[in-house]
Amino acid sequence: MPFSVLIEKYPALSSFLKSLHPPKFDLGDPITLSTLNYYLFKEQVGVEIFVPKGHLIPTLGIRFAYAAIINRYAPKKTLVEIGTGASAAISLILAKKFNRAIIATELNEISYQSAMKNIVHNQLEKQITLLKSNGEIIRGLIPESDYGAIISYPPIYSKSDLHLAHKKRGWRGVESELIGGEEPLEFSKKLIKESFTTEKVNFDTISLMVLNKSQVSELIDYSKKFTEKFKIFRVIAGTRERWIILQDI
Repeated sequence: MPFSVLIEKYPALSSFLKSLHPPKFDLGDPITLSTLNYYLFKEQVGVEIFVPKGHLIPTLGIRFAYAAIINRYAPKKTLVEIGTGASAAISLILAKKFNRAIIATELNEISYQSAMKNIVHNQLEKQITLLKSNGEIIRGLIPESDYGAIISYPPIYSKSDLHLAHKKRGWRGVESELIGGEEPLEFSKKLIKESFTTEKVNFDTISLMVLNKSQVSELIDYSKKFTEKFKIFRVIAGTRERWIILQDI
C-alpha cells in the first residue's frame, strides 16, 4: 500500500514522516516502526496489534506472505504455530484474513500475556487457542490430534548474537524471539525432529521461515532423514527477504 494513501487515511502518521516528497519514514526508530505497522495491520488485515517495549515489532509484508502460502498449501484442518511472539501476528492474520483455526504457543511470559491481549482485543479467541510453553515445543504441549500444518518463524540467531536484542535502532527483540540456541538453527532442528517423532500428534505439513538460502540448505539436509518432499518459497517485501520451507509428511 503506498505510504501516501495510508497517510491520507490515517493522518496521525504525518507526524512520523522523515520526508514528504516522496513520503518516507525512519524505520530505524522503534516508535515510528511500531506505529506504521499498527496502521498497516489495521488497514490490510483488520486487526490491531500492540507489542511491549523492547519486543520484536512485526512487519506485515513477510508475515502476510507466509500466512497466504500456508493457507494455500496446508489442508483445511487446525494449524499449529510454534512461538507466536508478543504480537501473535501470523496467527492473527491466518484467523482474521483466512478464517483458519490455530493453536499458538509462546514461551516468554510477557510475550504470552501480550499475545493473549491481542487475540482477545481482536475478538479471535474462538479461532486461536494460545498455550503457554515451559520449554516444550510439541511433546507434552500440543494436544493429540491431526493438524493441517505446524508452522514457525523461529528464533534463528546463535547465543553469540545476543547483542542484537539490545539494539537501539531498527528491529530488535527479547532473547526468546531471536536466539535459537548455541547454533542458529538448534531450535528449528528440534522442532523438525519432534514434528516427525511425537506420537499421536500428526501434521500434514511442517513449515519454517528462515533468513537465507544457506539456512534452507542446512535444514533440508537435516530433514532428509525424515522426508524427501519439499517446497521452497522466496519471499520479498520491500528490502526484506525470507525463505519458506514446506516439508510434506
